[in-house]
Amino acid sequence: MSFCPHSFITKNFKNSFIKTVLSSFMADEKLSRNQAYVLLNVDYKHQKNIINKAESLSTVQNVKTMYGIYDLMIILESDDMGAIEIIIVGAGPAGLSAGIYVARQNVSCLVISKDLGGQMNLIPRLENYPGAIMSSGQILAKTLETQYLSFKGEIVYDTVEKIDESEGGFKIKTTRSEYKAKAIVLAPGKVPNMLGLENESQYFNKGIHYCTKCDAPFYQGRTTASIGVGSYLLESGLLLSRMASKMYLILKGSKLAGDKDLVATLENNKNIEIVTQSSVKAVSGNSVLQQITIVDSSGAEKILDVQANYCCMWRWF
Repeated sequence: MSFCPHSFITKNFKNSFIKTVLSSFMADEKLSRNQAYVLLNVDYKHQKNIINKAESLSTVQNVKTMYGIYDLMIILESDDMGAIEIIIVGAGPAGLSAGIYVARQNVSCLVISKDLGGQMNLIPRLENYPGAIMSSGQILAKTLETQYLSFKGEIVYDTVEKIDESEGGFKIKTTRSEYKAKAIVLAPGKVPNMLGLENESQYFNKGIHYCTKCDAPFYQGRTTASIGVGSYLLESGLLLSRMASKMYLILKGSKLAGDKDLVATLENNKNIEIVTQSSVKAVSGNSVLQQITIVDSSGAEKILDVQANYCCMWRWF
């Protein structure tokens, strides 16, 4: 039997405004047959909630700008069921993995994230994820999303602004909507503290990296530098020293801080040059990073020839 979007909408949505909105989504091919059946299974009285939201925005275009079709469906389902059983914040590998386990148990699950993949999007060449051969972070993220959705999990791309405790669970306020959940899984990830240099992004993944564990093996036998603080810097120095022919360990302090044995190992390593009381002022090169300019506490500058620079400073979302 063929599927007629117009007949479906006319039959199941009595309100003329919401019919216009959904017809417009279908005309743009933003609403599939399967998605339409999801809407069909929602009781009419709960459709009124989104109808009221839509009418308050006055125009069809405003509704389409404010809500994607998945958002409309989830709001309908959320109103229908009351609280979603589990909401997961974050669509990186941790969040999507949690979502796969939850949704597969036939538990209502919604993932909310500002993007798909998080830090995975910064990986053009992925070598160290089990089962992923000759892949990239973006491909892995899309694979995990597809697997999660195959178990009827839901996902919304939005920014979580606030989470409050409420009777029987939590209220999650996002930029565009509000949800109720019985339980929450927080998997927001982390982002690197960039150096803040004018042309830093020009050399991203072309010599400037933010994950030593991920990318150090690409620089076997080359000259590298690592700048940062605390245990991240020590770990970066240890990993790079095993692979690079020479490396500069750059820090703003007067000495390395952290595990004493690890500090001693780095200080006694012949291919490591520790540069104290210094910071990176500039980076330069052609298509890839070739030099970094450092400046010490007295203002003196020095140019280092390198093939890679690792920034070992992170912050949590």
